[in-house]
Amino acid sequence: MILSEGEIVLTERQSKFIESGWGKEVLEDTVVKKIVYESDGLKVSGYLAYPGITSKDKESKYPLIIWNRGGNLEDGMIDEFLARGIFGEVASWGYVVLASQYREEDEFGGKDVNDVLDLIPIAESISFCDTARIGMEGWSRGGMMTYLVLSRTNRIKCAVIISGLADLFRSEEKKSGLAKIYMNSFGSEDEGEYIGKRKSVQLFTLPIRSAGIREYF
Repeated sequence: MILSEGEIVLTERQSKFIESGWGKEVLEDTVVKKIVYESDGLKVSGYLAYPGITSKDKESKYPLIIWNRGGNLEDGMIDEFLARGIFGEVASWGYVVLASQYREEDEFGGKDVNDVLDLIPIAESISFCDTARIGMEGWSRGGMMTYLVLSRTNRIKCAVIISGLADLFRSEEKKSGLAKIYMNSFGSEDEGEYIGKRKSVQLFTLPIRSAGIREYF
């Protein structure tokens, strides 16, 4: 459920950057809003974008793209300027876009997966969103979130993953900075168990289910 929403307002300088970088139609033909919605009783920030609805478009329904950001905690969060450009561009192609910033107490693929799953019922409440056609895009950690969501719902018809984390143990070996993130997220006790539940390469062959994560079928 969306608790609050407000359209993003840019400065004149920012608008010129959007126009030069993403195109004039992104500014003129789309709406991008910052939203706060409920997930597990928590307030979670995110974004909603869609094509500008004219009187002749009122009966149109647009497919949905759920966009999963990368990063951890504040690292990788999408600010309003980037949201206006990235999500506005996708909306200009004829899509509704929903994106989560994930909950403040980031679990890096734990119960915060619900923050993505809970965008589906939000989409169902949007009259011009065609929830029979849902696609998903995930970058880096967002790729891991996409893998995890795909193991818990059959509602996603197409997924695009860019540099997604599929094997957290191997990623930790290749990129030392991840070790600190894992330690902060999972602690040292039973690290293997926590990481194993996020190891996307085995999600579709082993019956791994994390407590507290919902399923949408």
